Amino acid sequence: MRAGDTEPRLRWTSTQERLLRERAEGAGPPPLVTAIELDGVVEGDRLDRAWQEIQRRQPFLRCRLSPEGPVISDQVRPLIRADLPGSSPRFSADTGEILATAARPRDLTIEGPAEAVLIRTGPEAYLLICAIDHLATDGWSFGLIAREWSAQYRTPSPARVLDPAGIIEKYAHPERLQAHRAAAIELAREFEGAQAFPLPPSQGRWALQLVELPLEIARGIRARAARERTTPFALALAVLGWALWIDHRTNDLIVSTHVANRSVPQSEQIVCAVYNTVPIRVSAPDGDNFDSWLASAKQASVRALQRQSVPFSMAREALPDALPADALLRAMINFDEHPFLGFVLPGVEIHEASAWNQQRIGDGIHAPWYSTSTRAWPAGITVSFRETWDALQLHCHYGCELGDRGALMLLGRVTEGLALLTDSTERDSNG
Repeated sequence: MRAGDTEPRLRWTSTQERLLRERAEGAGPPPLVTAIELDGVVEGDRLDRAWQEIQRRQPFLRCRLSPEGPVISDQVRPLIRADLPGSSPRFSADTGEILATAARPRDLTIEGPAEAVLIRTGPEAYLLICAIDHLATDGWSFGLIAREWSAQYRTPSPARVLDPAGIIEKYAHPERLQAHRAAAIELAREFEGAQAFPLPPSQGRWALQLVELPLEIARGIRARAARERTTPFALALAVLGWALWIDHRTNDLIVSTHVANRSVPQSEQIVCAVYNTVPIRVSAPDGDNFDSWLASAKQASVRALQRQSVPFSMAREALPDALPADALLRAMINFDEHPFLGFVLPGVEIHEASAWNQQRIGDGIHAPWYSTSTRAWPAGITVSFRETWDALQLHCHYGCELGDRGALMLLGRVTEGLALLTDSTERDSNG
């Protein structure tokens, strides 16, 4: 055991155990990484102290890999700082090399899971990157980190160290399996006769297309969701179903989505990996009628949340025999905010580091907001709706058989559906 390490006090969650198995098989997702641009006066020492306080508060940000479970270290990692005032443009070969180093896969037997880097690229211009191993955290946790980090920056206070052992126990206890099996039986009945999205296998190859829309579109979605008493995700799901119907004439299909799986209220306080992937069946008797898709999406989303803790492997096993084994992964959808949208520093303007993220895409690196194991990506598409400070981004992550043209056509259909949705919301609000 390394100096500064304590005895294991936590169990792995079922999500973490799955990630460990994938890692042992040479698969598993890369680190979760996000980068943002900061314009203004940033106090580096203050940001560093806040970063270290977060690590003291959150045990999984100090974990090491051990066969017996997480080994929690007493050591915290300082904020790494680099001064490159001559960089122009802000994203350069120098900054790219530093960011790529931070985003490397981590050996958790010898180093911690979290790293943060602040790069000064001008008098009042910075890049901030945060990279965390997926074993220690999930995408939902990034929002928690962002809020706590900026809160500590604004008003420093001694960290209250959390003890998530009892919370983790609720995600790992064998007694939950009985309830999961009952939910899987209900899922099998619900999915009887459903159709998998008709896309040929991609042999693990994939690509990505991105479209940016005005932020007003995202605001229109939220306004319509409030009026419909539903979620932006349900509206996005309805739009995706309608778009797939237009081009593929599929009005009854299976999609999957990532959920935070924070079904225990206390889990909203901890940084940890408890996310899950849940299947959803959405159908519309009248495929051309958007309201038909929306009614189905609202009902299906509620049912999915009710079984959000059912292990994905169990959900796959519950599929009717007529469906192929990869049916749950042929079409996926996410609706997310930028993970650092809650990061607020006084007197500092914050934007997504879009050039950095584009470079990651160009290099074939998984985009951080839906990292997925290549072993779990045999075919299909993922359409992600992602709200940033400046725009609503649509990402189509797809098997190569769909092709660039097919991906852009699909995003075009989704954009058309969003525009219709926003137009109808404006008409309703105007009387």
